[in-house]
Amino acid sequence: EISQDYITREVALVGYRDLPPSLISFLDCKSCISVKDAARQYAGDGNWNVAETLMQLMGDEDDRVWFVEFSINSEQYKVALRLAEMWEIGPDVKRNGTSVLDLAKKRYKEQQILKLLRAEMTEGAITYIMHEDDDSLRNDLGVFLFYQLCSLREFQLAEQVRTRLLLQDQCPPVDDNLIRESNLKIREEAKKFLKIPPKCKMLLVQSQDSLLEASFVLEKLDKDSASNCTDGSYSLGDSIWSYSTDLPPAMGIDAEWKPIRRANEKPRVSIFQLAIGDPRSTHIQHVFLVDLQTLDGDEDQESTELTEAKQIFCESLKKVIENGRIIKLGFELKDDVRKIRKHNADMCHVFSQVNAVFDLAQWARSANPRSKKAQSSLATLSKDFLGAQLNKKQSMSDWSQRPLSPPQLRYAALDALVLLPLFRQAAKNQRWEEAVQSWTF
Repeated sequence: EISQDYITREVALVGYRDLPPSLISFLDCKSCISVKDAARQYAGDGNWNVAETLMQLMGDEDDRVWFVEFSINSEQYKVALRLAEMWEIGPDVKRNGTSVLDLAKKRYKEQQILKLLRAEMTEGAITYIMHEDDDSLRNDLGVFLFYQLCSLREFQLAEQVRTRLLLQDQCPPVDDNLIRESNLKIREEAKKFLKIPPKCKMLLVQSQDSLLEASFVLEKLDKDSASNCTDGSYSLGDSIWSYSTDLPPAMGIDAEWKPIRRANEKPRVSIFQLAIGDPRSTHIQHVFLVDLQTLDGDEDQESTELTEAKQIFCESLKKVIENGRIIKLGFELKDDVRKIRKHNADMCHVFSQVNAVFDLAQWARSANPRSKKAQSSLATLSKDFLGAQLNKKQSMSDWSQRPLSPPQLRYAALDALVLLPLFRQAAKNQRWEEAVQSWTF
């Protein structure tokens, strides 16, 4: 009784701020406090974890449903959804005719879509919606995305969403004049982004012929690396894609996989990219997009010729990967290599020993140790050191879908290609070779 009297007076004087929920629960003070008032005050002070603990210790079912609603109204959608699932608030629990669980889920997913749109990742938003299992929710999210794009005057994209997500009955067609206006805007914006260099051959490696073509280039790169010299007949241009004859051969490596939507998801690599820079040429000439998902088809139905071509490609690539005279470039490359190795036994073998690695992320950290921005992404490095922007709109797209779209292929190619001119910038420091590493897996 003395404790409860103390708690009552403390609440009246200073509120709940200095009262831990565990103390309130231990002293069994529910009769002398309002659990909802306490939770509201804790949350209002930004102490959502404390408010949640109070509800967990002392709240009944009605209190918990109220707190989920309160979280939704406070735009804490992730908290609301997590608590609704943890407290097993089923879809049949409704307030004002609306399921509390369904509302929390819808608001949270709308918030995720807005984040993708703010990052200019419209394709990622579409993919996010298409992977929603609930038909009704998928439809609602599609309508939400359509109107968000219209509000942003992205009318061409809005019409694409309307068509791809089959929303013709829910969303009106976009006026042709607005679509033309949107197309002009898209073309104008495209001018500021980095483009694939002229004369660079982009090859999608997914068949017997493309495997053999890529193998031929890799074999030549491996053999020519032994005589890294120039006859002086090549002149350097001003293009950022010009590659210095003073540098060793290099190969940019990157990988793409389906975006992770759930905590327990572990998607396999869909494709990995190889961009080859030959110091005897002033321009980058090859970028290979190795479609692991397609190549890793049904082996029982695979032709002998395709199997042999895959073996030749793996042997050629392994030589380059292990060649210490050819610099392997990447951004946080070790993470990409680990994911590629997990794809199948062939890739595990190819990337078992990776020699002469120069990681651009580590270079950025050493070049700007106090700047978190400089270390944040490949796009940041490209903008800061090359003055060129990477278009990241496809980064969150569905890399497991086939066929891959032309914008996806261009995005993947550029993610590997941009590593080469960045390496040229890094190599202006005479001590760049000290950062070269070798990895054994």
